Amino acid sequence: MITVPINETRSWVAYNGNATSQEDLQQRIRAADVVLSDLDGTDAPSPSFRVAKRAIGTSYRNLEYGRWIYRCAIAKAIAKPGAESIQWVIYRNTFLNSDDAKKEVIDLFTQKAVRKSLFPGVEQFYRTIQNQGADCFYVTRTIDEIARSYANVLGFVGVYPDEFKKDSSVNRFILNGGSGYKRFIVKGDSDEDFEMLRFLRWCKLKGKIEDVVGIYI
Repeated sequence: MITVPINETRSWVAYNGNATSQEDLQQRIRAADVVLSDLDGTDAPSPSFRVAKRAIGTSYRNLEYGRWIYRCAIAKAIAKPGAESIQWVIYRNTFLNSDDAKKEVIDLFTQKAVRKSLFPGVEQFYRTIQNQGADCFYVTRTIDEIARSYANVLGFVGVYPDEFKKDSSVNRFILNGGSGYKRFIVKGDSDEDFEMLRFLRWCKLKGKIEDVVGIYI
């Protein structure tokens, strides 16, 4: 891996020097016509966790919420693979089904709150790549109300919420009109997000798309 420091922000990026050069990678990113991105942990510190931490759809005094917190603590302690996703599904199904809960979620993620939560450079990245003609979509495990709040602020074309098998999600995306896109960027921070990249690499190998660049956060 070749590391490139960004002195202004004391951060860095790295790329696989065996696979590409910095100039080639920049050119491929500029040439992309679509971005498929995860949300939680990729563009902002987990908005889903923020909802659960505020006990939206329930209350701190609710016994079922207390049991949910306990299960989360146990799952984190044993570091069980996929535990975070499982606990989010339980929270969503238990507490976020009502219209009142969904409205509370929407009210939490105002434009100001969304922008304040974004990691540095996220909004600028999307603005730059959209100005070059790329469309952006969220493919995320979180609910529609959260994903759409971020998508609206960032100028995304659409969202694919509640997605836990992301290779299947991308396949469905291509079948439902996405076949017109040929040069992909995939952004994510988890093994589930790597499923998108792996599937699109297979598509490239089969000649179904021209290129895919994976960005790991």
